[in-house]
Amino acid sequence: MKSALGGFIDLLCTDIYNNFVIIEIKRSDASARQTINEIFKYHSLIKHNFKARESEIRIILISTHWHELIRPYSEMYHKTTISIKGYKIELDDRIFTPNKISIIEPLDATALFRKFAYWQGLYLFKTNEKRTAFFDILKQRISETLITDFVVLILNGPTINNKIITPYATIIAFQRLSPSELLTAINILKPTENNVIDNEDFEDELAYQLHLEDAFMAALEMYKYDDDTEAGYPEKLEGMLSNQGWTIQKISRFGIFNKDPRYNDDLLLKELKGHDGSSKNKFVGFGESTQTEKIKELRTECLNSLDNAPQWEELIELALNDLEQEKTRYRILIDIYNPDSIVTSFYFTLVKANPLYLPKYVIFIDYLDINKSVIYMGDIHWNQKKPISKIFISDNKREIENEAFRFQVDPDNFMDSFKMALIYTSKKIIIENNKEIYNEFVTINNGLFVVDDIKYKSIEEYIFTNKEIMQKFIFNYSSVSASL
Repeated sequence: MKSALGGFIDLLCTDIYNNFVIIEIKRSDASARQTINEIFKYHSLIKHNFKARESEIRIILISTHWHELIRPYSEMYHKTTISIKGYKIELDDRIFTPNKISIIEPLDATALFRKFAYWQGLYLFKTNEKRTAFFDILKQRISETLITDFVVLILNGPTINNKIITPYATIIAFQRLSPSELLTAINILKPTENNVIDNEDFEDELAYQLHLEDAFMAALEMYKYDDDTEAGYPEKLEGMLSNQGWTIQKISRFGIFNKDPRYNDDLLLKELKGHDGSSKNKFVGFGESTQTEKIKELRTECLNSLDNAPQWEELIELALNDLEQEKTRYRILIDIYNPDSIVTSFYFTLVKANPLYLPKYVIFIDYLDINKSVIYMGDIHWNQKKPISKIFISDNKREIENEAFRFQVDPDNFMDSFKMALIYTSKKIIIENNKEIYNEFVTINNGLFVVDDIKYKSIEEYIFTNKEIMQKFIFNYSSVSASL
C-alpha cells in the first residue's frame, strides 16, 4: 500500500484476531527518526482509509541495527497508544538470511529524558597533579564504553582545614542509563567477568537499577589511579558543597549536557544535588498548569524527598490532588528540605544556632487569572510535652549509644520526633485581593483538610523552656557521635 505522502508499507498483514499488522523492515541505523515518522504515517493511513480503531492496528518493527533506533522506538512505545513491538535480526552474511531473532525491550521511560544516575564516582587525591593525570585516563576509559553523556566536577577541599589528607576531588556523574545499556557497558569494560546479579534477585526494578549503576562504576576501575575512592550520590555532594566547605573549580560537560544551550551551571548543580527528585532530602521545582507533563513530574518527583516524613507526604499529596481539579491557571513552586534524621538535624540546629537545619517545606501556588495565592508551609513545632528520648534524658552510656546508633543507621522520624516532643506541622495560608483571609494549622480527616486546633509552640520556645535537657542532649550526642 502506498502512502499519499510517498513511500510504501513494507508488509501489510492481518493477525489471527483480524487486526491490521504493519511490518516495517530496516537494515540501516542512520535514519532512526525517519523510520518512526514513516510508522506514524502508515498508522494514520490505515486509520484513514479503513476507519480502523486504534485497537485494531499493530506494528512490528524489524531491524538489524538498533543503536540509533532504540531511543525513538522507546519514546513511541511509552508516549503513544500505538501497539508496537521491535525485533532485532542477525543475518547470515553468506546467504543473507536471518539466523537469529530477538525481541527488543524498550528503554525504561526514565532513561528517555535528562536525569543523572543516582550513584556518582567520588575520587580523592593528595595532589592536583595526580588528579590532572586521572582526568585523561577517565575520559579514555569512558570512551571505551561508547557512553557519551556525563559530567565531571573538579573540587577543592576547604583551605583552612589542614587535616584533610586528600583535599582534591573529582566527581563523575552519568546520564541515567537503562539496565540493558548498563549491562552492555559493563561487558565492554569487563568481558571476562560476570558478577552482575540477575534482576530476578532484586525486590524491584529500582534496586536492580542501583545495583547495575554501582557495578558499572566499579567496572571503570578508576580506583587504580586515585588515592582514595568513596561512593558519591546527590545528598553527599550537597553536604560537601553546603556544609563541608568544598568548592567547585571546574565543570566539564559531555554529550547532551554540553549540547543543550539552556543548561546552565545552576540547573546542572540542582540536578546533581538531586533537587529534581533524585535526592531523599531535598527537592526544588516549579511549573505552570499549562505545562501538563511538568506538573506530573513535580508531583511524582517531590514525593521522593518525603519517604521519612509520612505526616507531610499525605498532606502534600492531598494538596496536589486538590490542585488537579482546578480550572484556573496557576504557577506552583515546591521547595522541600527533609534530612534523614530529625535528631541529627536538631543537634546541628543547636550547635550552629541555625534553624535552617530543621525539616521544612513550602508550596506556593499563584493563580494567574484571579488575585489569589495559596501557601502551604511545613515546619517543626513543640507539642508542649517533655522529651522522653534516651539521648535527651539518660545518663546510661549503653542506652544512649544504642539509640544514637539506631537513628543514625535506620532513622524513624515519625517515632523520633514523638520522643523529642516535636511534631511535623503544616499550615495553610490563603491570600485574596492582597488580603490574608485564612491562616491555620491544618491536618487531614476523612480525606479532607480540617483545622488542626492543637496549640503548638515554636522551636525557640521548646529550646528555651527545656534548657537543661538541651544541654544534656548536646553533651550526649557529641560524646557518642565521636565513637560511632
